[in-house]
Amino acid sequence: MSTVRNHLASDHEREHTHWDGFAKGLTELGTHIRALHKEAGMKGESKAGDACDKLAGLAAGHAAYHAQQVEACRKAEDAGNLVKRANQVEELQVMVKAMVEESLNEVAPTLVSKVAPTAPRLVLRPGQPDPNAATKLVPPEFSKLVAVDEDYE
Repeated sequence: MSTVRNHLASDHEREHTHWDGFAKGLTELGTHIRALHKEAGMKGESKAGDACDKLAGLAAGHAAYHAQQVEACRKAEDAGNLVKRANQVEELQVMVKAMVEESLNEVAPTLVSKVAPTAPRLVLRPGQPDPNAATKLVPPEFSKLVAVDEDYE
């Protein structure tokens, strides 16, 4: 039973043979046209011969492409091997993703409370005013004037 790669290789081989023969025929045609040009006593270069040479070059390039594709098809792997390699790549992607997530969890904390605690600790330093100092500066007889009425809303 023939595989797809063998089928493609034979197609490319057939195309290579066709285009290679076509390029050789165009080269011979260009040579023949130049000879007729000279026999007819025409001066200058033969534009038709030059055009045949250009087309022969293109056809030869196309033949070379098909020759490369024949080799590429013969070196290609079977579909089963490609499926195995694709599965290996998927497994590697899963492993790498897990490793990246693990390393990110180690580097950056996931909980915000670790970065900014919910109850910040206030520390009084020498020279800083005491928040309760305003009520201490008021004489006791006037403390009701400065006191905040808790029933008032």
